[in-house]
Amino acid sequence: MAEAELRVLLWSVDKRHAGSPTGAAARTFIAAQPADLVCLTEASPDLLPEGHWVASQAFTAARVHSGVRKVVLWSRQPWSEVDPTGDPELPASRFIQATTLTRLGAITATGVCIPWPDAGRPNGRARWEEHRRYLDALDRFLPRPSGDFQLLLGDFNQHIPRIREPVALAARLMQVLNGRFQVATAGDLPAPDPEAVSLRAIDHLAHGAALACTDIAVLGHDLPDGRRMSDRPALMLTLARAGFRSPSA
Repeated sequence: MAEAELRVLLWSVDKRHAGSPTGAAARTFIAAQPADLVCLTEASPDLLPEGHWVASQAFTAARVHSGVRKVVLWSRQPWSEVDPTGDPELPASRFIQATTLTRLGAITATGVCIPWPDAGRPNGRARWEEHRRYLDALDRFLPRPSGDFQLLLGDFNQHIPRIREPVALAARLMQVLNGRFQVATAGDLPAPDPEAVSLRAIDHLAHGAALACTDIAVLGHDLPDGRRMSDRPALMLTLARAGFRSPSA
């Protein structure tokens, strides 16, 4: 990888923590990746290697014991300008924003875990209602246009383009993104092995105008005994300054 590039690992790890066998395997897997930035969702920070992390607040008492957070950001360098709140209507357990130095310069990363369709049902809310409310709050919070060296990443809980998501909510998500970000993970992604089919992600990375995605790799998530470290594969994205051409391209 050239000095002008940055690798970002994006992975939803299905509430894993290092105290479980699959969590320990996930920790080893993450440490083996050549990532400069990591965004984990539904994860405990103890899965991360040495470095610097920030995370959303714990989301239920049941998860405090294992340390699982909805979204965790990791960097090789310290974080600054940490904002665990964003808009007052954003759930604190599903949002974190901070800035770190990278080989591309200072990057502001906004980590999100947008609610899944049934998130509000136990509280009497309609299906997708919590999701819509989150998008509305995120739209209020994010500047338009976004900062040139800005990342929005995490679990969006929508395919881009939509597959089965409500048309109105797919359009609302694009209203939030358009004029701010380019979605690197939209559309079909490459299969993790030659025998697998391509996939559509709901974990996404979107970037500001000064950045470009030069490569995406979908990483396998199966253990040798057939168990899965998570219900979703990890994504490794290579970013560069817009206009930079990788020597491997």
